[in-house]
Amino acid sequence: MIVSKDHGNSHFSHARSAVVPVSEGGEHDNPQQLAHTVFDVFLGLARDVAARGNGHDMQLWHTQLQRCTSDERLLDRAAASHFEHLIAQLLADGWRAGHDNLFVAASEFFSWTKDRSRLLAFGDVGARLSQAIDEWQQFTEQDSDEHASQVEAVARVRADAEPDTKDLLTHAPHLRNMVARFPVLVGIIADSERVHQWLAREQTISRWRRWRFARSASGTGRGIHWQTVLLVFLVVDVIFLLYKFGPLSPTSPTSPPSLAERPRATPPRFDPRTDAFNKEDAETRYRRAAGELYIAPAKGKAEPAPVAKRAAPAQRRMLNNAEMDAMFERVQFDWPEGSYGKFNVNFSVELDERGAITKITRTASSKLPLLDQRVEDAIRAAAPFGEQITRSFKLRTSWKHLAPREQTAPERIPASDEAKP
Repeated sequence: MIVSKDHGNSHFSHARSAVVPVSEGGEHDNPQQLAHTVFDVFLGLARDVAARGNGHDMQLWHTQLQRCTSDERLLDRAAASHFEHLIAQLLADGWRAGHDNLFVAASEFFSWTKDRSRLLAFGDVGARLSQAIDEWQQFTEQDSDEHASQVEAVARVRADAEPDTKDLLTHAPHLRNMVARFPVLVGIIADSERVHQWLAREQTISRWRRWRFARSASGTGRGIHWQTVLLVFLVVDVIFLLYKFGPLSPTSPTSPPSLAERPRATPPRFDPRTDAFNKEDAETRYRRAAGELYIAPAKGKAEPAPVAKRAAPAQRRMLNNAEMDAMFERVQFDWPEGSYGKFNVNFSVELDERGAITKITRTASSKLPLLDQRVEDAIRAAAPFGEQITRSFKLRTSWKHLAPREQTAPERIPASDEAKP
């Protein structure tokens, strides 16, 4: 299934082979084909809901699901199950306009919240949605102020307008909290890639702009500005009054005499004999008083002290094995049935001068979307990287699964060329 988004208008298109393989046979005796036919009808209804701007109407999504599941072509239980699988796949593929409310409506309509076995039957897609349901419940049970701030931040990310400095500094902290606590839910109710772009841009804002925003948000900057202007005017008025009527006035009886009225002092005449004697006598007296601590006056010009050279910056390096192991310990997920063997996931990462991720690109996929996403989340969670790490590197990871349900976490195979420049 392929879902595309262009400037806020959602366009839904469906490729049958991309979700569930269709076996040979006619439409009337093939449950998968019947499910895909009804799902095409649902995509048409979804396009109409998005075009009318009614994606926020949860009751409308519930009505459309009821309308499609009541179709006589889904009377067969296998066909109805395949249709439910297609809806789950549509939500797991990522956010589109209205998907946040479709997710809640579908969870209630198909009883996913109460009966998780229906989701787990869909493998990796079902496990991802099951985790999203848990995160949704935690999301709605938060403190009202934090919940409202996060809802506002998600709504701003969904908008097409580019964020300014105020938007980034206001909403990025709440988005960062959501990514850390609700990683799967964020990908369903918002564009995950756009969220990470916001977080990366917020890291590049200078300290001066952050300080200025904090003063503006606290409401102190404007008041201090007017107080400063008022103080300047008061000082100018006081100086003017003192000059015109006070002791600084030219006509004041207590004002000091002008330079022309002051008597000129006659400079003393130089007597070589007396001055030379006084100078020698002063030096002799100083030497006698200092004793052993006496230091003779230096002759000639003293040489300046050598300037210490700055140490050359340390050469940057790649990630070592210990750092790689610590980063990928965060990768936790259940293997879907039938996925055994070795799986490779490769990424290319670019950092800014502060060590924040500016660009991350998957160069090789394991064909398991959840494994790819878990590895990418682990890389993002390790940021910002230290100054000693090179600003651009490649990561090559390998994972193996030998037998079903023998391990709860994926086992990574170390490689000598995991991190390359």
